[in-house]
Amino acid sequence: MIRPQTCPICDKVVTSSKVDDHFPFCSQRCRDVDLLRWSKGDYVIQRDLSPEEAAMMEAMQNGEIPPDMLD
Repeated sequence: MIRPQTCPICDKVVTSSKVDDHFPFCSQRCRDVDLLRWSKGDYVIQRDLSPEEAAMMEAMQNGEIPPDMLD
């Protein structure tokens, strides 16, 4: 059985009449809450750094490597 689509913010079921307006959210309010969370940095994508990446980040924080060298 296919589960109904729910809003990622409030978990309300998103009805087909609302899908076009605010998908995947149930309302403009939930869209705004999500945007605010992104803008505040509440959502992050985390991964483990390799030893080389960790050493590079530490050297950059210590001022040994300028940040523009990473580009």
